[in-house]
Amino acid sequence: MLCMLGGCDGKNVSPLDARIQQTFAELPSFTAQVNIISCAGQSPLEYGGLYEYQKEGADTFTLKSPEALSGIGIHISGEKADEISVQYAETVLEPGLPAQPGMTPADAVPTLLDLLRNAAPQETWEETIGGAKMAAARYETDDGNLTYQIWLTQESLKLSYAECYADGERVLQISFREYQT
Repeated sequence: MLCMLGGCDGKNVSPLDARIQQTFAELPSFTAQVNIISCAGQSPLEYGGLYEYQKEGADTFTLKSPEALSGIGIHISGEKADEISVQYAETVLEPGLPAQPGMTPADAVPTLLDLLRNAAPQETWEETIGGAKMAAARYETDDGNLTYQIWLTQESLKLSYAECYADGERVLQISFREYQT
């Protein structure tokens, strides 16, 4: 009887879950300054630049840092994280960790966007960080090896910060500034 009343999918979809998914499914475009810290390997590596999302086209991440890579454009095409092809204009970035889909500086943001648009989070919550009200969501792969935690501004659900974990170890920290739709 309880199964019929509450549904038997094993997961109740909260209003916040549905709001996040709808917001990103309908988002036509945005730009943001993105800073990515790769925490894997011997020492942290930092990448920064302008990320341009286009629902009806390819995304572009134009690097500004490190200086040696400034001006390199990474073009990301595909609607789902597993369909993404990343092209480097004659240069290959060394992500500082083994190539694991969704866990490199080149494909982490497209993976986050795919999750926000198409996946139900394992958990959502609201919290206040530094006086700012935030909504947060945690996503895991089916095998539990990869975890993504994403913080969004509570009112507008603009990307603010994310952390990516592989086998329980944090491998990427991603911050978004100057987010404009």
